[in-house]
Formats: sequence, structure tokens, C-alpha cells
Amino acid sequence: METLTNFSLTKYQHRKVIGYLGLSLPILLLVSTALFGCYQIQASISDYYHTIARDIYIGIIVLISFFFYSYRGYKGDQIAFKIAAISILCLAYFPTIIDYESGENCLEFMVTNRSFTISRYIHNTSATIFFSTLTYICLFLFTNPKYSNSQFKEAKLRRLLIKTCGFIMLFPVLFIIAFFVFSLHKIEGIKNLQLVFYLEVTALVAFSLAWLVKGRFIRSLENNTPL
Repeated sequence: METLTNFSLTKYQHRKVIGYLGLSLPILLLVSTALFGCYQIQASISDYYHTIARDIYIGIIVLISFFFYSYRGYKGDQIAFKIAAISILCLAYFPTIIDYESGENCLEFMVTNRSFTISRYIHNTSATIFFSTLTYICLFLFTNPKYSNSQFKEAKLRRLLIKTCGFIMLFPVLFIIAFFVFSLHKIEGIKNLQLVFYLEVTALVAFSLAWLVKGRFIRSLENNTPL
């Protein structure tokens, strides 16, 4: 009889778990806060740490970190996955500081890290490292021809889709960096657009789809099957 100690994920299942966790994060944050009467979208995904959805935010991030850290990948590539695992874990335990003057009714933990400025810098640095690492994984690791069966048209399609996701992620990452470097978040006309949230969701969805494609979540993406 098979016991739990013999349980293990295949590399494809492992990739799909990471992809589904990434897709579920913004959805669960929005749904859980809406269930408690908060329909206002926060300025960023990280701001949901300060809402009633804090446990969901931390829980999914910790799970993603665990699956990143335990992902073996190809020989020599593990360092990128370890960096991604550690940097996203920092997003959970070094929360960002939010704008308490906005008067949002979603904020349940008003005193959390109000004066912990160092936490904000660690958080923002970790977020930059995390999304930059994910972009690197999509553009250079997942699409490396020596790891793919390039003679199959399905493999070529997978590489194209993953690289597209990588470029989609690149724009939000660069924009978010510029957003804070040039203090665009302080401009009144931009402040209430929740641009960072939508850019983060775009990057997160692209990253998740890349992992799902790599995990062969659609049978037509498997080798020797019709497109």
C-alpha cells in the first residue's frame, strides 16, 4: 500500500502547481475581500497584507516559495529558482507600508508596520528581484534550445508562448521600477489608478501561464500531438 512518504510530484505537476498558485493569488484576494464588503482594489497586491485577506496572501506566497525552492529544474539552473523562492518569501514577512490617509474600508490591520520603513525597502527590493528572476527564467532558462525537443513543432510553440510571457512580464517590471524611482505614485492623477496592482497582476498571470505551458497543461502542447 502506497504511503504518504512515497508521494512526489512529477516535474510537469510541479510546474502546474506553481502556475495555478500564481493565477489563484489575485483572484482569491479580490474574492475574499469582496465577501467581507470591500470592493475597492488596493494599490498593489502587497497591500492586501493589510486587509482581511492577509492569511490568504501569506499562505499562497509561502506555498509558491516552497514549490520554487523544491523545484529541481535542470542542472545549473537551480540558483535562479532558489533566488525566486527566497525573494517571494520576503514579500510575505517584510510587508510594504500603505497609505493610511486613503481611508480605505478594507484595512483591518491599521497599526501593522506603520513605522517599519526598513520593511518597505526590503519588500520593494525583494519584489524587484522576484519579478526580474521570473522574467529571466522565462526568457533564458525555459526557452533554452538545449533543454527542448526543437524538432517537434509543439516544442517550438511552447518556447514561443513562454518567451512571449517573458516579454509581457518585462514591461510591468520595468514600469513598476520607474514608477517608484521617479515617484509617479505621488502624482494625484496617477495615484488612484491602481496601476501597480494591474501591472503586478499582468506580470503574475504571464508568469503563471509560462509555468502552465511548461507543465503541459494543454495536451496539444505535448510532443507528437496535433496542435
